[in-house]
This record gives sequence, structure tokens and C-alpha cells, in this order.
Amino acid sequence: MTPEELANYTEIAVTAIIDSMQPNPSEHSEAIKQAIHYYCKEEFRTIIHAAAKGFDQNIVDVGHRFGVVLIANSEHGPFAPGLSWISSKLLNSTAENRDELRCIAMMALVAILVEAFPTVQTTQLSWSSPAQFTVEEVLSRMHQLAAQVIAQANNEQTNQQDSNIITLASIIHESRLPKYPQEKSSKLSAIRSESEMITAWIRLLQEYGLLACDIGYQPGDERWMATEKLKVYIAKAGTHELVEQLLSIQTNEAHSEED
Repeated sequence: MTPEELANYTEIAVTAIIDSMQPNPSEHSEAIKQAIHYYCKEEFRTIIHAAAKGFDQNIVDVGHRFGVVLIANSEHGPFAPGLSWISSKLLNSTAENRDELRCIAMMALVAILVEAFPTVQTTQLSWSSPAQFTVEEVLSRMHQLAAQVIAQANNEQTNQQDSNIITLASIIHESRLPKYPQEKSSKLSAIRSESEMITAWIRLLQEYGLLACDIGYQPGDERWMATEKLKVYIAKAGTHELVEQLLSIQTNEAHSEED
């Protein structure tokens, strides 16, 4: 490899990694297209994997249908999403019930993933018929999951991690946040109901290219499905570590410790 090729590959690799960490554009950037093209070359693969590690990321896969898929190398990395990221993206950071909102956000995310991948077969990359779901179906699933957790807890001795999950499920089961908005608000960022939380998650996942919308024939009839990018995450990276981390959040954390 000549010095010119090395410089060119490095520039493409670094730019593609940076572009891939941004909210998902409608089309791949030029750098991502070039990275897909050159990924078959061993020299370029070595360079782009090294570039990803420089950002504390790992490459899950590279392909025409989903671009460059990255995952944080550790939960403490500079580009790893954490509680502050969730607060800035989903929640009104000044809300008095912010801890409860975070717990509801975690269960909502789990419910969305369950609806998107209802069976083992649907997690396979070869599966060509993605499951579609609505906000209402995710809301129903979230309450089913909460009820199952509480019912199981009543029959088993729980440890500390289980108690955190039970606390989370209780917040849902007791409807500490109503299912639907009870009043109008001028604050667009304020989450006032579980359905709004689910919608906020769906919009955020869509923004990052993880969910796609299928608009129905009736006004407001929106159904959602996993994209190829999310399927790659599920099939090749797995999400159980993420879910375990999210479910282990304590509800009595001091606000100052997280932000």
C-alpha cells in the first residue's frame, strides 16, 4: 500500500466513523459509501477498525443496506449513551419525577424491542417480514411485562438486581404516570404520559435509523418496524447487556450524581 493509499483510506475511515455516529441521514454519506466499497480490502478493514477503536467504538458490521454499524466499546466511553444522554434526548431534565420517568423509559424500550422481535426467527438477518407495531401495542406490552415481573416476584426470593427490576415494574403497574395525557401543555419537551414516552422513544430510534414507519390508509395510522440496522444490532451484537444495564437503574439516585 502506497503512502497516498494509506492517507486516502485513513481519511475515508475516520470520516465514515464520525458520520456513522450522527443521527441517521436519509442516505449514506459519501464517506460511508466509500467505506462500504473498500471494506472488502483487508488493508482498509484494518484501518477502519483501528479508527473505530480510536473513538472507543467497535464495528458490528458494514453493508450496503445499513452502512457502518457501531457499538460502544464500553459503557464509560465518551460516545456511549448513558443516563444524561437519555435525559437530554427524551426527558425534561427539570422534571421533579425525573427518576420515575427514566424507569418508565427503560421499560418502554424493552417493550418496543419485544414488539419489534416477537420470536427468535424475527431476529435473524435472513428474516424478510419484520413485525409491525403501534404505540398502543407497545403500551399494552409494557404493562404485560410489568405484571409478569411482579407476579413472578411474588413467588420467588429476589436478590438486589431483581428488586431493582421489581421497583421499575411497580412504577408501571401502579400507573404513577398516566397512560395518556390528562391535560394539554405548552411544553413540547414535557413527558406527561406513558404513551408520550413510547412515542418519544420511537421517534428517537427512527432518527438514528433503527425504526422505520409504515403509514396506513387512515390519518394517524402509523405502524413501526425494525430496520436492517437494528436487526444487525440484535443479531450480531445482542442487546441483553444493554437491557440488563438499563433495568439495574436505581430510582433513588441523586440527581447530581448522574449529570
